[in-house]
Amino acid sequence: DFTLTTLPEIDVTPNPLSFGTTSLAWLTLTVNNTGDGPLTISSPTITGTNFGDFTVTSFPASAIAPGDSATITVKFQPLAP
Repeated sequence: DFTLTTLPEIDVTPNPLSFGTTSLAWLTLTVNNTGDGPLTISSPTITGTNFGDFTVTSFPASAIAPGDSATITVKFQPLAP
């Protein structure tokens, strides 16, 4: 006997992100599940330099099926000028 495990694989576009020179912007990312299992995004976080300038404002409420895609919206608003 053996167990076959299916796993999701994630591909996000655009990559890299570019907000340009602005003081307030929203960017929509497309998340593609290129794997064989469902992809669940339960609590996306932003890390790195100036992470506080970014907020995830929307993300998929349910799993993304293999071969499907969904969107994530990120807000950019610098805390310091």
